[in-house]
Amino acid sequence: QPRPIRPRWEPDEATNECRRCSKRFGLLTRKHHCRRCGLVVCASCSQHLDALDPYMVALEPGDFMEDEHLFSATARRYRTCSDCHTALSLMQGTSGGSGGASGDGRASILSPQAFFPVSPSLGSVTPSEAAASDVSELVECPVCGTTLASVGGKSEQEQHIRDCLDTGGGTVSSGAILTRRVHRAVFKLPPGPLVGQECAVCFDDFAVGDTLSRLVCLCTFHRSCIDDWLSRGHSCPVHPSHLE
Repeated sequence: QPRPIRPRWEPDEATNECRRCSKRFGLLTRKHHCRRCGLVVCASCSQHLDALDPYMVALEPGDFMEDEHLFSATARRYRTCSDCHTALSLMQGTSGGSGGASGDGRASILSPQAFFPVSPSLGSVTPSEAAASDVSELVECPVCGTTLASVGGKSEQEQHIRDCLDTGGGTVSSGAILTRRVHRAVFKLPPGPLVGQECAVCFDDFAVGDTLSRLVCLCTFHRSCIDDWLSRGHSCPVHPSHLE
């Protein structure tokens, strides 16, 4: 089966600001890298250490990963940014107490970014373009699948998602089942870098207003395409191991 696409290491000179909090780098604020998305971040936004699939660790140019790490049964832990740590925690069935929203409110729980942060190192999306995805909002609750428009306004929708994360989606109480369900963020596509890119299932281009699904491996497809694909017992067309 194909290996996951390794995130690209963002060069230090690509930015003078932290990609998460926009703090400017200087003598007292050093540059670090999240090893999951490859972005340049400050120390405050990269305080976590998470176990990562060795094939999905961002590597500095000229660096390499030794074979024993690739085939080791024990996952190594790497520095991750706050957004990637939140996504990884949700994948493991933990809400972190905030349901995916950052402490300073930068990431709304109604944004797909709160669950599965966009990795601008994948494909042709640049860090500045990736910010455009933050304006999109979830169409369905990523835990129970309820259409959020039927729940009420934004505050009711946010509360619904937080309740689902806390309880496992009402009737779902098993952490294992919760982990299985939080596998996609369904949202309406706004103007941004995804427009014009190709769905890997139907090979049609994404258009503004399309309903898309972003999986935990950060791949995005038309919702109808990936729903049909998964209903046949398949996993992600690009990263099959991530949904099995």
